[in-house]
Amino acid sequence: MKKFIITFLSILLLITGLTACSTSKIENNQKVSVSEQSKSEPASVSADTSTKDNKTDKPTEKQNLTTSSGIYVGQIDGNSVEIKVDNKPTAFYFSDAVKESFDSNAYKEGCKVEITYYKNNNGQTILNSIKIK
Repeated sequence: MKKFIITFLSILLLITGLTACSTSKIENNQKVSVSEQSKSEPASVSADTSTKDNKTDKPTEKQNLTTSSGIYVGQIDGNSVEIKVDNKPTAFYFSDAVKESFDSNAYKEGCKVEITYYKNNNGQTILNSIKIK
């Protein structure tokens, strides 16, 4: 009886181990990309709104793009950063294109940045591009 229990548990452990080590395949329609930037170039991220379907990325005529200089304060979360514009701290939400390519390691607290942004229909400031000055 002991041999049966030991054999059963060994097979169960083997099946569990093989299941846990299996890998899943990425579907053809999923986008996986990693972008690298030359260290000699200043960090820059911008949204190419001409190819986007998402309406939050595309400023309408009422949502004119504004270009400003500011001081980078830091990343709030995976979706936004804080930048002081006119000495006033402001939260900027990433557009989809900026979110995909933003490298928080390239921006240090207190560095001067040039940004392009707009306000969406909900009054949120959407960051369309950011680069170190």
